[in-house]
Amino acid sequence: MALLLTMGALFYTGCKRVPPEPPTPSPTVVDGTGGTGGSGGTGGTGGTGGTSNNTITPHTFTPNNLIKLCPQRIGGDRDFGGHGPNVSISVSLQVSGGSVLRAHVQYHLIETQTDWTEARYDEYITLYTAPAGKAISEITSADYLNYNYTDYSHSPLTISFNSQTLASKFISNGDTSGNDVGNCTDDDAYLSVYWNPITVQLRTL
Repeated sequence: MALLLTMGALFYTGCKRVPPEPPTPSPTVVDGTGGTGGSGGTGGTGGTGGTSNNTITPHTFTPNNLIKLCPQRIGGDRDFGGHGPNVSISVSLQVSGGSVLRAHVQYHLIETQTDWTEARYDEYITLYTAPAGKAISEITSADYLNYNYTDYSHSPLTISFNSQTLASKFISNGDTSGNDVGNCTDDDAYLSVYWNPITVQLRTL
């Protein structure tokens, strides 16, 4: 009887299920660049790949306003002559080289009849440069704004927007009492852009 109990104990011990080892947790990875290093893995030899944690911080600023951007004549004479002009304004933001924020400003005016006097401003203007050791990873505020209209007066037109848009207002001077393009004076066509605050995300390199 004792022999049977001993054999039964041996049989039970041999069939006993042993729970598996718990899985080893994966290392934390920030921005996919080596993470905190952990025990090597993707972080190199015990953390040498995790010396930079790519910290992301927001930065809000208001650029200097762009005052009196004058278009160049590309067709017709220098006078819109009371025939419009049709005016198109477009402003967009872009990151250049990872650290420079630029505004692409396009301002186009064309007379509505006769000799079709036409003028255009199309330039990239630097608004902000990230400090050393940082890069611009994203623009998180509004990054585009446009407006089209036909000018029916000899006075500048103020176009106001709300606080959530890229600019708070445009001031556009289309047709004037004299020649309209070529001299860049108060009596010529021009565009001014007044900014709202802009927010970008800065990444530590």
